Amino acid sequence: MSCPDCGANVEPLLTIDSSEWDGVTSWRPVEDAAADHPPFPAPNEPTMLMIGRGYGLQFYTCVAFPAHQHVTNMQ
Repeated sequence: MSCPDCGANVEPLLTIDSSEWDGVTSWRPVEDAAADHPPFPAPNEPTMLMIGRGYGLQFYTCVAFPAHQHVTNMQ
């Protein structure tokens, strides 16, 4: 991806995810492994955020001019 203002490269600034781990394809804390059906909110979703339908939202900033507009990516 590149900066929409000047075309320079962008670097990661912030990632916001819908959950911290899924227990299958990603690492999870040993302390939370036994929580099959935990109370709300679940240990893997402590902030209770939902990005899209369970995605992650990433923000990138211009390496040449950080004041340029951010690039976003949701996946």
